[in-house]
Amino acid sequence: MGALVNTLVSVVIPTKNRRDLLLETLASIRAQTYDDWEAIVVDDGSNDGTAECVRALTKVDARIRFLPRASTLPGANVCRNEGLALSTGSYVIFLDSDDLLGPKCMEDRVRTMAEHLDLDFAVFLGEYFLAQPGDLGLLHNMPTERDDIDRSLSLDYPWGTASPIWRRAALERIGPWDESLPRFQDWEFHLRALIKGLRYRVFTKVDVFLRRGHRGELSTAEKHERTQRTLRAMQAFYPRLRAMLREARCLTPERDAALAALYLYLAESWVGEGNCAEALAVWKACRDAGLVSGRRFSWGTLLLLLHRPPILRSVMYRWIGPWWKARNRLALGPSTFQKVSVPAEWRCRYDAEWLARLRQLSRP
Repeated sequence: MGALVNTLVSVVIPTKNRRDLLLETLASIRAQTYDDWEAIVVDDGSNDGTAECVRALTKVDARIRFLPRASTLPGANVCRNEGLALSTGSYVIFLDSDDLLGPKCMEDRVRTMAEHLDLDFAVFLGEYFLAQPGDLGLLHNMPTERDDIDRSLSLDYPWGTASPIWRRAALERIGPWDESLPRFQDWEFHLRALIKGLRYRVFTKVDVFLRRGHRGELSTAEKHERTQRTLRAMQAFYPRLRAMLREARCLTPERDAALAALYLYLAESWVGEGNCAEALAVWKACRDAGLVSGRRFSWGTLLLLLHRPPILRSVMYRWIGPWWKARNRLALGPSTFQKVSVPAEWRCRYDAEWLARLRQLSRP
């Protein structure tokens, strides 16, 4: 690696009750062809033996650090901020505690950043898997020619948490992860980076594997509470998002229309939670911000009021749904997300030997 050997990479990993999956994630880091790294695991209150296992691992590999969340406020973003504050690397990678790095991920990312000194961050592609890398062969998302801010505003996430490698100075420009968000965390953080004009490039090479199908164990009440916290956090974020777009002089009528669609999407989510009053308040905030005309506000209000029962909702969608989606790009998710096979030339080069080493290193 030559001059790249002394460039420390900090890997920040929040975790909660994912002991076995976390051990696989750490194994993929330990199996890297690049050795100059530190992995900082911040625990968000696990009770499944995570602390004991990872602390034992730190005695085997001193590059791994484990610490419980210091803040009284829970959440992955709180853990990311605490981990970042304790990290010392020139480069930073954020991982979820069930992601796996391809064998040459760090080596290739560090070399890329060294060769492109103008970049604040570089983005690589993620591939979904079920049991082991390669068993699905689906891209996290397909790079397109569309502007990445516009993609993000339509909830077409261009990339996920693990895809970028960041220069530390770039992260200081973005600011901390939003600790109020239980969900949509990477979407908000990456959107902020795009609006602030950070310089980046997407490289069409898969180097990280994203586990698909695993869900945390939450009760119905916990899921309901988490959803409501998410909706309230997004409700507070949208005015700030528009202000950021305006301050950066990149607010356009088309992006105002996308924001209006996000407000409607949020209002419909409140209806889904059984809170029509909150839904109407969100939609009124959209009108008060000048994002929709009186006529569209009335149509949107009628849609929310008739969202239930399903028969009336289906009638309303047939009446105004197609028009609204076509006119304002209603956030329905991307056309390529989770559906495109990885092109052969983009695939990560892994083999049976690497998978065997991964299994060996992931044993507690």
